[in-house]
Amino acid sequence: MNTAMSVVKEMSQREADIKNCYNRIETIERGLRLRELTSDERTKFDHELSSLKELLKINEEQLKALQKENFKTGLLVSAVVFVCFVFYCLHAMFWK
Repeated sequence: MNTAMSVVKEMSQREADIKNCYNRIETIERGLRLRELTSDERTKFDHELSSLKELLKINEEQLKALQKENFKTGLLVSAVVFVCFVFYCLHAMFWK
């Protein structure tokens, strides 16, 4: 159960990181469009933008992996509940 909680917390953290990356990317792109920048400033913003996009890609891949792991856990729990239900039904039909 501790693992499931850590997966959910990790998913929440990744979603927050992705949201922050999107906000920062939007801010940088707006700054590049609207402000007069020197070539050094523009280069600095371009490098930051490319590194943020790489970070965003990594976070999204990790979030997908966590969602897949969470789905597998949910599927396992559903299977266990179904097996318990089948045993209960068999018990109710044959042993009462």
